[in-house]
Amino acid sequence: MENKTVEVDAWFEEKVVNSLVEVSEAAIWAKELERFKVASFLPPEEKHKYEILLEAIVSSIYAALYDLSKVASRVGEGEAWEWEDRDEIIENGKRGLANILDKYGFSGWLRYLQLYNLIYDAESGEKIDVQATLRRVRELIHGDRENRTLIYIELRRIIHDSMARRILDLIEPVTQGEKSWPEFQQEADDVLKDV
Repeated sequence: MENKTVEVDAWFEEKVVNSLVEVSEAAIWAKELERFKVASFLPPEEKHKYEILLEAIVSSIYAALYDLSKVASRVGEGEAWEWEDRDEIIENGKRGLANILDKYGFSGWLRYLQLYNLIYDAESGEKIDVQATLRRVRELIHGDRENRTLIYIELRRIIHDSMARRILDLIEPVTQGEKSWPEFQQEADDVLKDV
């Protein structure tokens, strides 16, 4: 086969980015579909067909995402493709997609795709360090009840993180007077124990 050179212009870059976004969204939805356990409600013969069909769809989407992430990494001017890139998208959804687009040098597309605020602070424009933010929240949790407002402010920066959402769910009853601060501290410590 003859080597061909492809000119990467704005049109081509747009098609690669949009295709990666579309396949990523399909992979995210396929992962959700797997969680529904629809097959458990079907008669045995339909259950088997459903499981085969679902596996075929999921495998095809994941394979497409794998290949398309390789293409995007070559088109972009960022870091090189790594094995984990596809899984970053599958495991972390839109935030994972934003991280991968940023990694490949497509950060300019993040605002257009409404993904910018998932990894960048809207006010400062700095990249958000989720782990550092969670460590800061853990420090605030060990303080006084008056830290609630500061905890809310920090967590809103990383609202798409599952731990952040869990802490918000735990702190709301404190705000409503339905839970004591020490109870919240214990529960939040359990959630953040590995941070």
